[in-house]
Amino acid sequence: MVGLKSLVVYYSRSGNTRKVAEEVANLLGAEIDEIEEDKSRGGPLGFIFSCLDGVLKKEARIRMPEANHSQYDLLVLGTPVWAGSMSTPMRSYLKLACKSLPRVAFFCTHGGSGASKAFLEMSKVCGSDPIATLALTEKELAQQRYGGKVKSYVEEIINS
Repeated sequence: MVGLKSLVVYYSRSGNTRKVAEEVANLLGAEIDEIEEDKSRGGPLGFIFSCLDGVLKKEARIRMPEANHSQYDLLVLGTPVWAGSMSTPMRSYLKLACKSLPRVAFFCTHGGSGASKAFLEMSKVCGSDPIATLALTEKELAQQRYGGKVKSYVEEIINS
């Protein structure tokens, strides 16, 4: 993967996924772009509605990231896990972009479970299996015990 043009695209409700996306992009030497949603999901009510949307597998009204993903050799996709599903903004992005995705890698942040289901769902929606996956818990992020996992993930991407 050395020398290939990479883009990290992520959605983050609380900032956890953003933190990981920035570190992955830095280690990979990739560009980074955020999926933005038309509505706010902040606070306790935002959390509740996000979980409900995850259970119902809804889509969200998003503003597509500025970067043209078809210009990259690798797309690294990051999402929080909402009730065992990828976030609705990521679902919307994948449905809009899935016809022209290059190789993909996935990462997620979660409260303690659901990462495997979210990765399977992402693969199904985008029609591509990831070359690498990374799941980090809120606890690992809060205690800043995730650096080694991120480095291993990036090494797996580079060596694939």
